[in-house]
Amino acid sequence: MKQYGKKPEELEILRDGLLEFLDDIETIEITKGLKYYIKTNNDIPTPKDLRDSILDMRLNEEIELTPKRKAEIREWKDKMGIL
Repeated sequence: MKQYGKKPEELEILRDGLLEFLDDIETIEITKGLKYYIKTNNDIPTPKDLRDSILDMRLNEEIELTPKRKAEIREWKDKMGIL
């Protein structure tokens, strides 16, 4: 993702890979995570960069989550031993 000037078919492959990698994240979170990443970096995020930004935002509760997502995060924090 950090390379520019790709052919359209290459961009489609990248897009599909990105969407598959982030398929468990709500669209609103992806959009907010992208905005968060762009505010703090000078490049286009890789899928991992974007996922890490979203996780960071979740842990800092900087984005508004659905009740279902909040419950999933609480369960994950319990499993990981995070208070």
